[in-house]
Amino acid sequence: MKRGLLLILFLIPILTFAQSKVFGTLQNDVGSIPYANILLENTEGKITSHTTSDDNGYFELTSENGKFILKISFVGYKTIERNINISGNKDLGKIQLEEESESLGQVEISAYKKVIKREKGKIIFDVKNSPFKSGYETTEILRITPQVLVDIDGSVKLPNGTPIVYVNGVELRLSGDDLTNYLNNLDSKNIERIEVKTTGSAKNSATNNNGSINIVLKEFPVGYHTSFTGRISYRDKDHIDRYIGNSSYFGAKKWNAYITADYFENFDQTKTETTNTFKNSNDTFNGKSIHKLNNYFSRVRAGIVLYPISSFTFGLEGFYRNSSPHSVEIGSQIYNQNEDVLRYTSVSDAKETTELYYGLTNITYNYDDKGSKIHFAGQIGNNKFISDNNVTLETFDPINYTEIDIFDTDAKSNYYDIKLDWNKIFEKDWEVSAGGRLSNVERENKLNIFTEIEGESFELDGEDFENRESIYAAYISLTKEYKKHFFEVGLRSETTNLEGIDKLYDTSVDRNYTDLFPTFNYNYNISDHKNLSLSFDKSIQRASFRQLNPYIIKINEKLYLTGNPNLTPTYLYSVGADYAYKSHTFSVRAKRIEDMISQLSIEREDGILETRPMNIGESQIYTISHDFSKRFKSKFFLKIYSKFFYTHFKYNEKIYETPSFTNQIVFYYFLNKKWTLFLTNKFVTDYRNELAEESSWDRLSVGFKLKVLKGKGIINFAAYDILNTLRMKSNTDFNTFTQDYYSKNISRFFSLSFKYTLSGKKKIQKKNLKDDGNLKNRI
Repeated sequence: MKRGLLLILFLIPILTFAQSKVFGTLQNDVGSIPYANILLENTEGKITSHTTSDDNGYFELTSENGKFILKISFVGYKTIERNINISGNKDLGKIQLEEESESLGQVEISAYKKVIKREKGKIIFDVKNSPFKSGYETTEILRITPQVLVDIDGSVKLPNGTPIVYVNGVELRLSGDDLTNYLNNLDSKNIERIEVKTTGSAKNSATNNNGSINIVLKEFPVGYHTSFTGRISYRDKDHIDRYIGNSSYFGAKKWNAYITADYFENFDQTKTETTNTFKNSNDTFNGKSIHKLNNYFSRVRAGIVLYPISSFTFGLEGFYRNSSPHSVEIGSQIYNQNEDVLRYTSVSDAKETTELYYGLTNITYNYDDKGSKIHFAGQIGNNKFISDNNVTLETFDPINYTEIDIFDTDAKSNYYDIKLDWNKIFEKDWEVSAGGRLSNVERENKLNIFTEIEGESFELDGEDFENRESIYAAYISLTKEYKKHFFEVGLRSETTNLEGIDKLYDTSVDRNYTDLFPTFNYNYNISDHKNLSLSFDKSIQRASFRQLNPYIIKINEKLYLTGNPNLTPTYLYSVGADYAYKSHTFSVRAKRIEDMISQLSIEREDGILETRPMNIGESQIYTISHDFSKRFKSKFFLKIYSKFFYTHFKYNEKIYETPSFTNQIVFYYFLNKKWTLFLTNKFVTDYRNELAEESSWDRLSVGFKLKVLKGKGIINFAAYDILNTLRMKSNTDFNTFTQDYYSKNISRFFSLSFKYTLSGKKKIQKKNLKDDGNLKNRI
């Protein structure tokens, strides 16, 4: 026993020093070469170690001792292959890469064909080998990715709707400004590839299961990486937005930590006009308003990820966001009824505070060498909303009086989410996944109302409403790859338990229902340039807390807003087919929507217009689209997405049918390694949005990007909505009356930003922990 122990102690240093490092620096005639691919292969052709060079061209590999083949490759340069014998740390010094003998344009055309791939039902954008491998925000990369649409505000869409976003396979459930901010702070040089799945999956929540986007980050050794961003957006002299942010990562071989923080000031103004015409009496209601918004918000996100062994990862994260909008709306209304004219003016002054914070954990264990794993995610959070809104209402002819209403709102939500996933990869490309999830949200909304009429003050009935929603989910998914064929079938079950109570009026809501959500995907790789896919899925949209809240809000004497506790969920069924040929993707899709939820205005017997959400009927949407994405020679990149869609909607036995067309263009012109010009344009014809028929618009934006300070600094200037056509203009038929609506904000603006990045000679291993914000969207 003692001899065995001594032998082990003797072998430990030998085993320790059997691991050696191979390092060097890549350069060309101009300078260093960052983000080149370096790998080691053993004598059997198996890759044993791989990495990429950093900003200074430096790379470092860890390997066992022995004989290997070193391969170094980079777009536009000849691939280097060397036989090396590793018996200790090996310094390869400076390695010179030679450009290909063909022209640069030909090399990049050939390379770009390999950048876009289609594998296992996914579109894969190989960012690290693309022209956009450094100096571009993730929103810009997504904008040029096939089948992905990114709007001017940074919102991301797929052909079926809003996708679920993953980072390194972990769900990133941020939304709105939080998601846009995260994507804008993530530079393309940290991204290895982007995987796009345009169809639903049983693994995902059944809520808006419209496909997914997985952003796969590069993995680096130890070090640090930090970037500072500042931005000014000019709308006019009274509306100038300001943004400042920092994103930092620090890492070692067994851990990495990160923190991001930013502050934003947003100023906007919106003009609105509404005209209601009543069919039976020819009475009209005309309203105009100007809404001014000053919004201030800050965010902090910090976390740490531990990976003591290669098969185990454990992470913790915290997030805090504070938003303080101050809005003032000045409006006037004229109501013509039976030749009597009622005139109202109103001023609403609202100061709000929203605080959101959460904590989460992710644990992943890879239990075999094929990639099978067990993943656990847990999150707990709280959202607080406080609002003080003073509304002054003045009424003229035939009754003259002044009313002042004060609305004090105190609302809060608590939520938690627990998720467990199991994945097993078998021989012959079989893969099985199964898992379960519990999501719970508890909401409470209190409202106090104080009013003053002609100097007399009194308190009105307010609101004390509580709501709890629990969702229990389980799924199983099976995938199989056979030669050129790929199959994925899955089934998800979700049970919803909903309870609500109005403490003031002693009314309650109690509802339980269980749904099954099947999914099916088939993909056939006809050849390297041809691909065919078919899909089917079912999803659900549940009513939000605000829609379920039964309290009535009095806008004025003739306009009321209220919720509807009796809403039922909306179900969506989607079937589609895609055909890809080289740079083209042709798609055909059909979607059926049952029990749509929409805001519906009804004229009551007392002449009051009451607007509330209701289940209004069924709709079918048929689409035919074409996506073209290609880089021409070495100077141009062009993406054109065109879609024709036809909406068939039935409400109260009346059919609404509307054909529509939209076209989006993304164009990049690479002047040289420092200067890039870009243009985006989106055109939409008249289209139907449930009961409303929306008006067309055309939005054009241009700008340039300049790399400075040896690529560490980036200046970005853009002019958005140059034509100034972005507005909301619609006509809605509510049977008893029609409504014409027009809204225009300051959509044309100019933005100037600067980003500066610092990093250590060795970068970090970036394994960010991502939060679960789907619940946050529902609170």
